[in-house]
Amino acid sequence: RVQAVDPGDTENNEFTGRFAYDLSFFVLISTVFMNILFGIIVDTFGQLREMSTRRETYFRNISFTACLDRALLDRVATSEEKTTPEGLPISGFKWLNEDRQNCWNYMNFVFYLYRKDPINYTGPE
Repeated sequence: RVQAVDPGDTENNEFTGRFAYDLSFFVLISTVFMNILFGIIVDTFGQLREMSTRRETYFRNISFTACLDRALLDRVATSEEKTTPEGLPISGFKWLNEDRQNCWNYMNFVFYLYRKDPINYTGPE
Protein backbone atom coordinates (compact mmCIF):
# COMPACT_ATOMS: atom_id res chain seq x y z
CA ARG A 1 0.00 0.00 0.00
CA VAL A 2 1.34 3.50 -0.95
CA GLN A 3 1.34 6.22 1.66
CA ALA A 4 0.91 9.87 0.78
CA VAL A 5 3.81 12.12 1.74
CA ASP A 6 2.81 15.18 3.74
CA PRO A 7 4.57 18.26 2.29
CA GLY A 8 4.71 19.81 5.75
CA ASP A 9 6.62 16.84 7.13
CA THR A 10 10.26 17.90 6.71
CA GLU A 11 11.55 15.08 8.90
CA ASN A 12 10.45 12.42 6.42
CA ASN A 13 13.31 11.23 4.18
CA GLU A 14 10.85 10.30 1.43
CA PHE A 15 9.78 13.94 1.05
CA THR A 16 13.37 15.21 0.84
CA GLY A 17 14.32 12.54 -1.67
CA ARG A 18 11.26 13.20 -3.80
CA PHE A 19 11.87 16.96 -3.66
CA ALA A 20 15.50 16.49 -4.75
CA TYR A 21 14.42 14.15 -7.58
CA ASP A 22 11.73 16.57 -8.84
CA LEU A 23 14.08 19.55 -8.65
CA SER A 24 16.88 17.74 -10.48
CA PHE A 25 14.42 16.57 -13.15
CA PHE A 26 13.18 20.13 -13.65
CA VAL A 27 16.70 21.56 -13.82
CA LEU A 28 18.03 18.86 -16.11
CA ILE A 29 15.11 18.53 -18.52
CA SER A 30 13.63 22.00 -18.56
CA THR A 31 16.79 24.04 -18.41
CA VAL A 32 19.65 22.05 -19.91
CA PHE A 33 17.90 20.06 -22.60
CA MET A 34 15.68 22.93 -23.70
CA ASN A 35 18.72 25.22 -23.96
CA ILE A 36 20.51 22.58 -26.02
CA LEU A 37 17.48 22.27 -28.29
CA PHE A 38 17.11 26.04 -28.69
CA GLY A 39 20.85 26.35 -29.34
CA ILE A 40 20.64 23.81 -32.14
CA ILE A 41 17.66 25.63 -33.66
CA VAL A 42 19.34 29.05 -33.48
CA ASP A 43 22.58 27.65 -34.92
CA THR A 44 20.69 26.03 -37.81
CA PHE A 45 18.94 29.28 -38.67
CA GLY A 46 22.30 31.07 -38.47
CA GLN A 47 23.78 28.61 -40.97
CA LEU A 48 20.80 29.06 -43.30
CA ARG A 49 21.15 32.85 -43.10
CA GLU A 50 24.89 32.59 -43.83
CA MET A 51 24.29 30.32 -46.83
CA SER A 52 21.62 32.69 -48.15
CA THR A 53 23.92 35.70 -47.76
CA ARG A 54 26.77 33.85 -49.48
CA ARG A 55 24.47 32.86 -52.37
CA GLU A 56 23.18 36.42 -52.77
CA THR A 57 26.74 37.78 -52.78
CA TYR A 58 27.77 35.22 -55.37
CA PHE A 59 24.91 36.00 -57.75
CA ARG A 60 25.39 39.74 -57.24
CA ASN A 61 29.10 39.57 -58.15
CA ILE A 62 29.52 36.63 -60.56
CA SER A 63 28.02 36.38 -64.06
CA PHE A 64 25.53 33.51 -64.33
CA THR A 65 26.49 32.14 -67.74
CA ALA A 66 30.14 33.22 -68.09
CA CYS A 67 31.17 32.81 -64.40
CA LEU A 68 33.19 36.03 -64.61
CA ASP A 69 33.75 38.41 -61.73
CA ARG A 70 31.90 41.77 -61.65
CA ALA A 71 35.10 43.74 -61.03
CA LEU A 72 36.77 42.19 -64.08
CA LEU A 73 33.81 42.90 -66.35
CA ASP A 74 33.48 46.49 -65.14
CA ARG A 75 37.23 47.07 -65.52
CA VAL A 76 37.15 45.81 -69.13
CA ALA A 77 34.10 47.96 -69.94
CA THR A 78 35.82 51.01 -68.43
CA SER A 79 39.06 50.38 -70.33
CA GLU A 80 37.14 50.24 -73.61
CA GLU A 81 35.38 53.49 -72.65
CA LYS A 82 31.90 52.27 -73.58
CA THR A 83 29.10 54.68 -72.74
CA THR A 84 25.32 54.78 -72.81
CA PRO A 85 23.48 57.09 -75.23
CA GLU A 86 23.34 59.60 -72.36
CA GLY A 87 27.16 59.52 -72.07
CA LEU A 88 27.28 57.53 -68.81
CA PRO A 89 29.81 54.70 -68.48
CA ILE A 90 28.36 51.23 -69.07
CA SER A 91 28.58 48.61 -66.35
CA GLY A 92 30.21 45.64 -68.04
CA PHE A 93 28.54 43.26 -65.61
CA LYS A 94 25.08 44.68 -66.28
CA TRP A 95 25.66 44.72 -70.05
CA LEU A 96 26.83 41.09 -70.07
CA ASN A 97 23.99 39.78 -67.88
CA GLU A 98 21.12 41.78 -69.37
CA ASP A 99 22.08 42.24 -73.02
CA ARG A 100 24.80 39.90 -74.18
CA GLN A 101 24.19 36.71 -72.17
CA ASN A 102 20.70 36.99 -70.71
CA CYS A 103 20.15 34.11 -68.28
CA TRP A 104 16.59 33.54 -69.52
CA ASN A 105 17.82 33.09 -73.09
CA TYR A 106 20.35 30.60 -71.74
CA MET A 107 17.66 28.70 -69.82
CA ASN A 108 15.43 28.72 -72.92
CA PHE A 109 18.27 27.12 -74.88
CA VAL A 110 18.87 24.50 -72.16
CA PHE A 111 15.18 23.51 -72.14
CA TYR A 112 15.16 23.46 -75.94
CA LEU A 113 18.05 20.99 -75.86
CA TYR A 114 16.30 18.95 -73.21
CA ARG A 115 13.23 18.56 -75.44
CA LYS A 116 15.22 17.92 -78.62
CA ASP A 117 16.32 14.40 -79.55
CA PRO A 118 20.14 14.09 -79.06
CA ILE A 119 20.44 12.41 -82.46
CA ASN A 120 19.29 15.65 -84.14
CA TYR A 121 21.85 17.90 -82.38
CA THR A 122 23.98 20.13 -84.58
CA GLY A 123 27.58 21.13 -83.79
CA PRO A 124 26.92 24.01 -81.32
CA GLU A 125 24.15 22.12 -79.57
